[in-house]
Amino acid sequence: MTTKKSNESTVDGVKWAQKILVNIPFGEFLRSMRESDEITQTELARILGVSRQFINGIEQGRKDVSLKLAREIAIALGYSPLIFAKILLRSQLHDAGFDCEVKLIDKVS
Repeated sequence: MTTKKSNESTVDGVKWAQKILVNIPFGEFLRSMRESDEITQTELARILGVSRQFINGIEQGRKDVSLKLAREIAIALGYSPLIFAKILLRSQLHDAGFDCEVKLIDKVS
């Protein structure tokens, strides 16, 4: 299993996510990205140091995810943490009844 993405495939994944995933729950987004990379819940859990049941709980919407964990998941899968943070925040806002857009700008130092 490899989690390294070329810069081009990461950019393509981000563009796809931004166009398609308007109000998708974070867990569904995670499952989609994980399965598209052919990574099992068990493999992802091992990389993150959590149980497979925890990953399943996230994907089923039964476990809450912090921004820190969303970042760790993105890095483990080889994607930009910014898009995972955006999907998580959008999902949390939607669940709380907010109908708004999330815009995150990557600050380069």
